[in-house]
Parts: sequence; C-alpha cells; structure tokens
Amino acid sequence: MPTEVQNYHQEVMERLPAILPFTPHSHCEEQDTVPIGFMEKIEELKNILLRDAAPVIFVSGEQLSGKTTLMNQVYKDIDVRNHFKIRSKIDMSKTRCLSDLLRAVLKHEERETNSMYPDAIDELKIIEEIQRTFRTVGNRYLMVMDDVDDTSSLHVLRHVLGGWEGKIVCLTRNTRIQYEELHAKVEIRPLELAYQQQLLVHVAFRNADDTPAPVAVDRNNDGQQEGGGEYDQLEKALKGKTETDNIDGDDLTPMVETLKGILRKCRGNPWNIRAVGALLGANRVDKWKEIEENQVDDLVIGDKKRDPLIPAEYAQLPADIRLGFLYCLAFPERSEIPENSLIPARKLVRLWTAEGFPPNDSPLQSQEQEAENLLQRLIDYKLLVVKKTGLDGEVLKCKVNEHMRSLALEMCEAQKICRFARDPAHPAPRTRPSSSLFSRKTALLHRYRVLAVHGDGDGNEAVQEMSSAMSKDIRLRSLLYFRTERKEPPKLELSFGRTYKLLRTLDLQGTRLTRLHSSITCLVCLRYLGLRGTQLEYLPETLQSLRRLMCLDIRDTGITEVNDVSEFKEMRHLYLANSFRDQSVLIKEGLLSLLHLQTLSGATHEVPSERKKAGMVPFEQELLYLKLLRKLSVKKASISCSKGISDAINKMDLLQSLTITCAAGEKRGFNLSYLNVNKNLRKLKLGGRMQKFDRLQPKLQSITYLYLWDSKLPVEGKDPLQLLQGLQQLLLLSLYNVYEGEKLTCTNGYHKLKKLSIIAMGKLNECTFGTKNMANLEVLVFAKCARLSSPPPKLDELNFLREVHLAQMPQGFYGGMKPETQKLVHFPEFQHHFHSSTRAVVQGGS
Repeated sequence: MPTEVQNYHQEVMERLPAILPFTPHSHCEEQDTVPIGFMEKIEELKNILLRDAAPVIFVSGEQLSGKTTLMNQVYKDIDVRNHFKIRSKIDMSKTRCLSDLLRAVLKHEERETNSMYPDAIDELKIIEEIQRTFRTVGNRYLMVMDDVDDTSSLHVLRHVLGGWEGKIVCLTRNTRIQYEELHAKVEIRPLELAYQQQLLVHVAFRNADDTPAPVAVDRNNDGQQEGGGEYDQLEKALKGKTETDNIDGDDLTPMVETLKGILRKCRGNPWNIRAVGALLGANRVDKWKEIEENQVDDLVIGDKKRDPLIPAEYAQLPADIRLGFLYCLAFPERSEIPENSLIPARKLVRLWTAEGFPPNDSPLQSQEQEAENLLQRLIDYKLLVVKKTGLDGEVLKCKVNEHMRSLALEMCEAQKICRFARDPAHPAPRTRPSSSLFSRKTALLHRYRVLAVHGDGDGNEAVQEMSSAMSKDIRLRSLLYFRTERKEPPKLELSFGRTYKLLRTLDLQGTRLTRLHSSITCLVCLRYLGLRGTQLEYLPETLQSLRRLMCLDIRDTGITEVNDVSEFKEMRHLYLANSFRDQSVLIKEGLLSLLHLQTLSGATHEVPSERKKAGMVPFEQELLYLKLLRKLSVKKASISCSKGISDAINKMDLLQSLTITCAAGEKRGFNLSYLNVNKNLRKLKLGGRMQKFDRLQPKLQSITYLYLWDSKLPVEGKDPLQLLQGLQQLLLLSLYNVYEGEKLTCTNGYHKLKKLSIIAMGKLNECTFGTKNMANLEVLVFAKCARLSSPPPKLDELNFLREVHLAQMPQGFYGGMKPETQKLVHFPEFQHHFHSSTRAVVQGGS
C-alpha cells in the first residue's frame, strides 16, 4: 500500500472509531409547533408575502439550514391561506420539463377532488387548464419552488402566470443567485447562541416520559438573554441529566465545556444540532466527551450532510467491499435524465467483474456470482440504497447513500480510485448555458484507476484533454462516460495508444460515436466494451484482437451484422439488440466458439439454406454448443426451423429468460409444440405468430414474467385471460395485439399477479376480471383499446393497486372510474419497448 494511502487510511481509522460504545439512535425529527429560533424569520417572510410589493422572494441558506421548515410554517399560516387562493409546491429536483412544471402548478391545495388529475392533461392543453383554473378558483397565487439552482424556470413560470397577481417563493442554496427584476431576499443564517442551546436541550435532554425537556429563553428589552451566565440553560439541564444517570454532578464545568465544544462544531446549523443532540440523548453523560471528540466532526462539514453511524461502520469494512463501493462513485449523483442518476445493478456487476473484483477465491462460485454477492453486501451495509426493484424483488436500480458520499469522495481521492473529468465538488455553473461543462480544467496529475466523464457540453474537448492527460497513466483500468444532459451531445472521436493497454472497461453509452477507431486493437486487456446508443453502423475488423472481451453491448446502434466472433472465447454477455424491438444483428460465424456465453440478446436467425450457401454453420446447430446460456433472444425465427431451435433450447438447463420472435411474413407462425420449459426458466417473451401455444401452456408453471405480442393466439372458445389463468406463479402478464375478440374475462387464477398490461386490442369492448383473483395486482396498463369505453368493474376493491397507466384510451374509460381509482391514474411519457410502432402507441395521452 503506498505510504500516502496508508497514512490516510490510518487517519480515517482514527477519525472513525467503532460505534459499539455508543447507543444507536433514530434520525426521525419531531415536528415542533414553532421551530426554535425561526419565529423572527417566519414573521419576516409572512410580512413580505402579505404586504411587500416584490413578486419574487428568494429564501437562501446552506443545506438543511431550515429553508423548507420555515416555508412550511408560513405556507400553512391561516392569514397566508386566506390571502392566496391558489397555493402550489413545486419540487424542482423532480421537474424535468415545462409540462412537469405546469402540472405541478395545477396540483394546488384547492383543486377539486372530481377534477381531472393534472398528469392526465395533454401537454397542449395545460396552459388552457391553468387559465380556466385561475378564472374559477381565484387569481391570487402562491407558488413555492423548492431546490432552485438557477432562474430559468422562474422566468418561464412568471411568463405563464403573467396575467394574474401573486408571489413566487424560491428556496435555494445559492446565496448569490442573480435576478434582475424586483425581488426580496430572506437569508437563513446560523442560529444565535441562545437558540442553539435551547434546541440542544430540547433534543438531548428528555423527561422521564421521554418528552422533550421544557426550555425557555428570557430576553430583556434589548433582545439579550436575561439572568445568569451565558450557558445557564446547559447547566440547568445537566443537573437533571446527572441525577438521572446517577453521576456525580458537583462539578458541571467539564460537561458544560463539552457541550460548548459541540455547539461550536455544529456552527449554528439546526440539522447538526438535532443529529448530535439525538446521539447525546441516547447515551449516558459520561460518554459525551468521547462522542464530542470522535463523532461530531463527521456529522456535517460545510453544507455536506453526513450520517455519524455509517462512517464508523465503514472504517471496519473489508477491502473488497470498500473498493467496490468507491467504484460506485463513478456514476453521476444527479442527471437531467432521471434514469441516468441511478446505478443499474446488472451493469454494475458486469463492470465489477471486468475490473477483476471481488477476486474469484471461491471454487463453488463464479466471479460474477461473487460480484452479485458484493452488491447485496453493500446494500446490507446501507452503503447503497435500493431505488427500484423488479416484481420478483430483484434489485434493478440503486444509488450511493447520500450521507456517505462526501466522506467516500475524500477516500476515493486519497486512494486514487476514481477521477472525474467534471469534478463533482465543483460542478460547472448552470446559469451560463454557453459555458463548457468542463470549464474547470484541472490537470490529471496523479494516476487513477477509474476515469469518469460526466455531462455532455464540449464532450470531445473533454475527452481529448482527458486522453492527453492520461497518456502516461498506466494504472487506468476503467474509462466510463455518462450522459447527464438532455441536449444532443457533440460528435465524439476517440483513438487509443499503447499506454491504454491495461484498460479493462470502456463504456461510451450515449455518445455520438460514429466510428470506432481501429486503434482499439491496443486495448488487449479489455473485458467490457459498452457502445449502446452510439451511432455506429459497423465494428472494425481489429476488434477481433480483443480476445479477453467478456461483455459487448451494441444495442440501439445502426449495426446489423457482425462478421466473426470466434476469437471472443472468454465472452459471457453479448448484447446485440433489445428483445422487444425490431432491430436484430446477424452473426455470420464463430458463435459456436463462445462456450462460456451466458447472454445472447437480439441474434438474427437465418434459414439454414442461406447459411450453407455462404459456407456457414446453421444457427440452430451453433446454439447446441451454448449450454451455459441464462438469457437467449432469437429474432426472425422461421417455422421450418422450429424443431431445430427448440431442440437446442431444450438442452439449456440454466436458461432463465427466453425471447422468440417470428420472422415477418410467416403466415403459420413458429411451432411451439417442440419447446420444453426447464425448471429455471422464469421469463418468456413471444412475439409474432405462434402456433400450438395451447400445447406449451401446461408446461409454463414456473413462468413468472410472460410477454405476448402480435401473437394472435387461436384457441377456440377461450380469450387470453381464460387461457392463462392456470399459471399460478405469474407476477407480470403483458398482452399486446394478441386477441381480436370483444370480451376479456377472468374468473379464477392470477393470485400472485402484480402487473397486467392490455394493449392494442382494437375490437375489445368489455373487460372483466375477478378482483379476488387479482387481489395482489399493483399496476394496471391499458393502451390503444379504442372500443373499450368503460374500465373493468370494482377496480376500487383492489387494495394493493397503486398505479393505473392509460394511453390512447377513450375519454369515457377514465370517467368511468371512481374518484379513489382516478387518483392512481397516470398518463406518462413511458415506453413499453416492444417495437417502434408500439412505442408510438403508448407515448401519447388520452
């Protein structure tokens, strides 16, 4: 271990002792009637709202200084409520576009319960609805914009509301925000000493019944504290605490000095005082000095929030867990594209495996299985927070624990794990759109293991600067690009020299890369190559030299064929195309060499006669060699090869996910009678015409996810819901254009079903299913069923139903729902990812 890293590790260990001597506590805060020390600011803001002429008020202060608490107190004040007839709160961190902003305006306090939910209103009619609302409810408004970074959204909102009288309050951490028009400012400063003591006593000292200790501050006419010394409140409270803890309280001076030191470190920040006060209150007085010396410094430094419990445990973690966690910091904390601000769990596991950790020490598990275990351990340690799970409980998305990020970045820098082309501690100013995201150019003077490029901006300049700076960095193992802005990124040109020969992971997802330079042959150690969403149309022949490649992702590109993959004998995951889209990629030769392959997604099936003419092995014969596959997606399968493909699939005992789409123009469809289902298969996706599905259906008892689209299931006397109700393990059922009848009915089964999608059934006019049978249903999707004018009855009796998604449905369908169910309805800009025509269907509203 390098000396500087060893010294820093020792320093961290000294700063972060084990938490065992201290009693854990909850961070849940009590809601005070009036927050301590905020009365004057409450009156100041209230007077500005009711009497000042300024239409805009900026409430500024550091993170967790009490801005939201202050605004909440004023917002619910009776005088403010009577003065402003329309009141809305807008969380700018969740506002992605103009329509989100305007819909938040419509979610005002006085909105009628029977009015159309704002998310259900078409984008083109939002402004009309705002005008109608203001004419009906009243024309004096109060808009509260929380987490404001710049004034761009403020200008838009003022323009839309220009015809009415009202006030806009902006809560921001930026104390220097610039706004040229008339406005007022309320700045949240650190609490006065008397209020700091009062808050600390309120939180740390409890009565016998565990209620907060009563405190009061007596002030004279000059506003100064009256009576006794400056710290009398602490002394009075300590007397009672020492009696409770049976500790000698004759000399309180050392204890008072400890509390004084704690207050100095808390810097007058209410969150600091509450956090450390809760820890003090849970422990005996004789532990307080140790807490003051070892814990308080790690609560909040600057305006970065930290949890005092997590770092102490973090210092005890094994090296592989610590390294895996620091690697997660490469992913962006925030992004204008919401899904890009989260960490995809599967991708993280692939990157870890390519990087080579955790080390594969177990003879019973593969390195990838150990990486999956590492992910779960990080979640168990609360270092990663799960943000999205599948219906079966699988972790899909996660995020770095925000309480831990600040300290982790320090350790990441000290140990030279990850370097950012855009430093997260000094983000580019958002108030200057023309400035480069990489305007803060710092030389990459040290050798790092991971280099992460965040943002778009002048991405080419950043990458070139990065390439030049890292030209002598032989330690670099990962180069990762993350798109964080919605605007089109610049064209990217990237070449590699021999100094990159130890690079193991290269992820360029979302870049405007039109050509992969032949110099990629230099990356002889490369194991992960991510090219998803780029503008590539072909792969260079020199790619064959990357014999250690374990994962190749070319989904959502213009690539339609790959000549030869025979050299990729270490390949585990080959992502060619998305399973639900029309795109597929033809592999001309070499597939039978990939004996370790676990994922083959989006491979084109070519009929044997054409492959034999070209001197190639038939596709279904190549599949016979891929016995370790966990996920298989075959596109354009022909009826003549149904038996050959099925025979190969039947020998894949580890297969967990299977997708088969039939070739266009096939009138009879793929013959499913030859297909068996192994005990491990959980996800089945069938697209295009299928024949003899009724013979396959009894074999699907292990299936939990079932997707059917364009299948036209010809089962006499049964609609799809009746046909499939015997599949007792189903968690998700998606039916797209599979039925031309008029009625869908279900009277039994589906006891575990959590999500049901019914899409593109043009003749359907009635849908009924027993609510007791689908008692666990959580998500319901209806789209493009033009004749279905009323919803299934008794939806309000589905106790676990939390979301109803509608797209291109008759207006009467929504109107036929009871108010309780209407509150669950969304008209989102979501994608169902079948193919291009389907996506066009479900993106619209009603």
